[in-house]
Amino acid sequence: MDIKEQFGIMWLKVKANIDRTVFIVFLVILVIMVGIYGYEASSPAPEIAIPPSTSMKPLLPNDNYNKAIKYIQSNTNLDANEELRKIRDFNIFDYKYVRNRDELQKEADKKFERAANLYRDGRIDDAEKIVKEILLTWPSHIASKELLEKIIKSRATPTPKPTPTPGANPAVPPGMQ
Repeated sequence: MDIKEQFGIMWLKVKANIDRTVFIVFLVILVIMVGIYGYEASSPAPEIAIPPSTSMKPLLPNDNYNKAIKYIQSNTNLDANEELRKIRDFNIFDYKYVRNRDELQKEADKKFERAANLYRDGRIDDAEKIVKEILLTWPSHIASKELLEKIIKSRATPTPKPTPTPGANPAVPPGMQ
């Protein structure tokens, strides 16, 4: 009997006893995992070098970081603004807060409708103020983000002024010449 036939017979035996084979493979993997865990648990923890308590010099200038630190260090009172206090105290695991979340969403949607109407009426400053207020209390309000982008783009592109045609008198309305 040559080796090919022996492997063929062994393969048939393994295939016929696949449930036992899988059990043995899982058992071997389990033993290996327990051995690795035991080795890791018995080795000492590496020592972490604590840096000296001197002030660290920043490697790169970072204006956003400096702005954030100034804002954190300023004496802002979150309790003064009720909407910011709601965000700070929000607890996703408490049903009462989740219900309030739905109320906040509905309130943000109502404000957004008012801001969208103001934007359509051309009152861009009022619309921007309301949209920014919505984004303070509900930063993930997508429609408000999109409207704010529209407002910013509309301010970035000035309204073109009509150019007078040559020979026309701008003081006299058309049709009266």
